[in-house]
Amino acid sequence: MNKKTLILIFLFLLVSQTTLIFAATTLFPTDYSKALFGGEGILGNITKYVFGYEGGNIREGIVIMAVWLIIFVAVSDMVSLFATFSSTVSWLIGFGLAVIAANTGFISGLALWAFGAAAALGAIATLVVIVSALLVAVIVHLGLGRFKPWLERRGVVAATAKGAAEAFAGIRVARGVAKAAEGGA
Repeated sequence: MNKKTLILIFLFLLVSQTTLIFAATTLFPTDYSKALFGGEGILGNITKYVFGYEGGNIREGIVIMAVWLIIFVAVSDMVSLFATFSSTVSWLIGFGLAVIAANTGFISGLALWAFGAAAALGAIATLVVIVSALLVAVIVHLGLGRFKPWLERRGVVAATAKGAAEAFAGIRVARGVAKAAEGGA
C-alpha cells in the first residue's frame, strides 16, 4: 500500500472510532462510558494505551485524539523526509513516537498548553479592540479639533474624504441600477 492509502485508512478508522465513542457516550452515558474508557474492553484499552486518554469528557478525548493524529502524521512525514528509512518504517516510527508521547502525558499537556495559549491570545485581542475603540471614541469626541492639523499633514483627512466620496458615488450607481432594474421588471 502506498502512503496515501495508509493515511486514508488510518483517518477512516480514527474518525469511525471517535464517532462510535461519541455516539455511545451521548446516547447511553452511564452504561457505555465505563465500558469504553474504564480499560475493561479493547476499546477502552486502545484509548488508554495508544492515545493516552483515560476517560472523562468525550470532548477532551476527541481533542487528545486529534492532537495525537497531528503528532503521528507530522513526525512520520519528518522522519520519511529527513531519514533514510523506507516509507513504511517511517510511519511505524511516527506511530511509536506518537504512542510514547501519549503515554508520557505530552499530548494532553500540549493540548492544554495550546488551547490555553489560544484562549489567552483571544482574550488579549478582544481587550485591545475594546480599549482602542474607546480610545478612538475619546479622541474623536474630545479633541479632534486639536488633531486635525496633524492629520491633515499626514494626508489622513484627504484620504478619508476621497474614500467617502468614492463610497457615495458607488451608492449612487447602485441606486441607479436598482431603479433601472425596478423599471425594467
